[in-house]
Amino acid sequence: MKFLAVGLFFALQLAGQVGWITVDPQAGLAGVAYSFQIQASSAQGGLTYALQSGALPAGITMSSGGVLAGTTTQSGTFTFTARAAVSASVFSDRLFRLLIVSAPPAVTFFPLEFPSGSLGLAYQTSFSAIGV
Repeated sequence: MKFLAVGLFFALQLAGQVGWITVDPQAGLAGVAYSFQIQASSAQGGLTYALQSGALPAGITMSSGGVLAGTTTQSGTFTFTARAAVSASVFSDRLFRLLIVSAPPAVTFFPLEFPSGSLGLAYQTSFSAIGV
């Protein structure tokens, strides 16, 4: 006799509750435009988002639609609590960590164009770099 095991996974969303979908936002680079949507769900729909506590890096804001966006020159790990709410009495708070890393320095090589070489002959030239 053979048995077949079947597994089912489902999420139950109770009326009047808010559940989070986003775990942590993706990391960003200092000095580079950033945008990330945090998400929660509710059987009642119509969620609005707000920063409850903690701080986002200067230049990054959170919209009422849950979008973290902007450009910051700060790097580090920023911990904040966001609230997803259907109403003043139906909401859920969640702690997030946003990592912003320093962008690597730009490197420029001089000369910008190298002299032409010849096939089959040794080639030698020099160059310099700034920004390292």
